[in-house]
Amino acid sequence: MLNVDETDVLRIAGCLPQLARSAILSREGRSRLSKRYVRRTKLIERSTEELLAIIGSARSQHTADEIAAAETELRARTSTEPNLQVQKLRRAGLICALVGGLLFGWGAIGGAVFGATILKEAPAPPESSSFMFRHFNLLFVGTALLEAALGLALLIGGLAVRRLRRWGVKPILFAIWGFIAFCIVFTIEWIVTLFTEFGHVGAVGMVMSVFALAMAAFWVFLLYLPIRYFRSDRVRNAFATVPPNSR
Repeated sequence: MLNVDETDVLRIAGCLPQLARSAILSREGRSRLSKRYVRRTKLIERSTEELLAIIGSARSQHTADEIAAAETELRARTSTEPNLQVQKLRRAGLICALVGGLLFGWGAIGGAVFGATILKEAPAPPESSSFMFRHFNLLFVGTALLEAALGLALLIGGLAVRRLRRWGVKPILFAIWGFIAFCIVFTIEWIVTLFTEFGHVGAVGMVMSVFALAMAAFWVFLLYLPIRYFRSDRVRNAFATVPPNSR
């Protein structure tokens, strides 16, 4: 099955007027245009390196029509790919802004409203409890405030990237690394609490520990994907196509 995207569809659609005109031409003219359509469709399936070889090192192995078609295809790719990358970058910025706004709103509400209620009404835990249980109220409020701060950074960075501001990548990366650090620290603290608070729990404790580590690994991997994207050459090239006066 062919793997085509919306850009390929637009390029193939550009051949349709020629095919329509071929319906009123001679049999020889229709055959020539049909061969041109098939040749251009095959070129779309080739990589950029193969197209460069056609107009470069392997030029003598191809006809003039094939070389001209390869040059046309390369011009089409160089004119559309940067625009597509800019659109993807703006979409990524919008997603970061939406997620950051939700995290900031929920963290602010949890830290200001629920935190004040919990600190006033919650009974003091026994001194023999683990650190997490003895300071659960403060940890809850601190986690909510951390979520609000990282969400705000994600919101600001996302809006900046949406407007194609290069500096917007920094607060986004800062927020994501903050979430990764929190995920790792919370998992370690949870495993330590599991054994110190409940003592030796045998196989059940091991299963819960493995499950906690698996969940932490899953979220770290998931959070690393946007880091990899914002550090990629695609993002740098997309910013490079933006005029300096609009950055």
